Amino acid sequence: MIDLSGVAPGMDVYSSDGHKIGTVDGTAETMMGGSGLDTGGVIDADAGTTPNTYIKVHRHHLIGHDVELYIPSTQVMDISSDRVTVGCARDVCEEHYSLRPPGLQDLDDTE
Repeated sequence: MIDLSGVAPGMDVYSSDGHKIGTVDGTAETMMGGSGLDTGGVIDADAGTTPNTYIKVHRHHLIGHDVELYIPSTQVMDISSDRVTVGCARDVCEEHYSLRPPGLQDLDDTE
């Protein structure tokens, strides 16, 4: 599991295929299971007691409306001083992570 403490609002988010997806709005957790399960390497972790952490990404579209993406922490591949790189292609990220996960707590302002 990657340490998300370096993720801050305003950082650029890039896909695995090199495209800018958007900017970080913040991070949030839910205890309702999902693809952001932070197991810390534990194979039989209980999804009901293990937090699922997500990065909320604001994606600005030139045509149409802006989109919010909720990318699970398990997709974060790298964090540098100014950007986050995720392990999904831009189109895949938009297709799979555009719905707000159930039970997601308010965003954590990590400024």
